[in-house]
Amino acid sequence: MIMIIPLLLCLPFYQAKKETVDRVCDIVKKQLALPEGTEVCGSSKFQDLGADSLDTVSAFKFATPEFIYLIFE
Repeated sequence: MIMIIPLLLCLPFYQAKKETVDRVCDIVKKQLALPEGTEVCGSSKFQDLGADSLDTVSAFKFATPEFIYLIFE
């Protein structure tokens, strides 16, 4: 199963900031067009939210630009 925030939780000592988790969850809610009141958290699984593999790829596609930072020298 694919979790919503797999990369943020892959290191045992790393804890994602609450505001980061909330942003990702909001993006997922919007992208999956979930009904108002649907609870999504960092441990939610796409399959449990009714998403198929295409929905999962689409959510990642739209979430990625939010978290890419380019640093130029």
